[in-house]
Amino acid sequence: MQRKSVQSLMRELERHGVQLQDGRFQLSGEAPASLLLRAHRNRRALLAASRGRD
Repeated sequence: MQRKSVQSLMRELERHGVQLQDGRFQLSGEAPASLLLRAHRNRRALLAASRGRD
């Protein structure tokens, strides 16, 4: 997955109240199932990107 795609996915997740903490998705709002499935498929790239943001 390309860097822009990962950043876009992270923004979309945050917009729906989903955060990645300690390698797990924390849902504090409502998110479409399709978005959560996309995040699950790309969890390794999201985890690597979230570590780079800190």
